[in-house]
Amino acid sequence: MKKRSLILILILAACYGYGQTSSVPAQTAKEQSNSNTHEADTIEHIQEVLAYGMQDEILNTLAHLEQDQFESLQPHLQTLFTETNSSAIRESLFGLYKKYERADLQEQALSIINEYTDANRTLVQAAISYIAKMPPSN
Repeated sequence: MKKRSLILILILAACYGYGQTSSVPAQTAKEQSNSNTHEADTIEHIQEVLAYGMQDEILNTLAHLEQDQFESLQPHLQTLFTETNSSAIRESLFGLYKKYERADLQEQALSIINEYTDANRTLVQAAISYIAKMPPSN
């Protein structure tokens, strides 16, 4: 039995390349620097879109945010939520915060739910969906 287990482990190790070195060369310092510069440019561009973009452009940007970008853009996203009058943008932000399980918008969501008669129906639904996903606060 031990012999079969050892053979199985060796076969799996061979299949998944355990112990092999990568055939892709490591990035040079210049390539890493270019990569970091590109990431910074991307974040700057996203910040500009969030601050000055049209609704469709903002919605498209929000739809394509990756988690690391989402985390680094927190102040900008919260400002956008506070300052925008667009229900579509607010719904999109609720979706993002729900996706990444961030409770930062709970207070705003509860406010929208409490004033449901004055708010857009789909925005209220997005706020309820967001609150339902968040863990209860103490």
